[in-house]
Amino acid sequence: MSEVAIYKGPYLGDDRLYVRLDAYNDVVAENAALQQKLDALAAEREKFAVECAAAKIAIQYANNAGFKCLLNTPDINAYLNSVRAEGVEMFAARLRSDATELSVCKMIALGADDFAAQLRSQEAK
Repeated sequence: MSEVAIYKGPYLGDDRLYVRLDAYNDVVAENAALQQKLDALAAEREKFAVECAAAKIAIQYANNAGFKCLLNTPDINAYLNSVRAEGVEMFAARLRSDATELSVCKMIALGADDFAAQLRSQEAK
């Protein structure tokens, strides 16, 4: 990227700052390239989180089978809690779609919303 040239206005007492257009275009192009890298890293992080969640599920199966395996990290637990919360929210939405104004389904859906919020608060820890 070329150096950004900032200079004062051409008139005496003109304290405004000006930036050359070519320098601005360079900054815009660099920003776009950085955004692409950021998007690629976000996708890679998501893939890694899914792989970690799958590994954790496999370890839970191994533990249930009598093997002693551990894989508890805050990121994996947060991801699993977010997946669980999504499932609970889907369940609550389904209950609401079948509910009348004062039905038991609607009350259960409210409880499910509270439980999903609880899972999400554990996700933040």
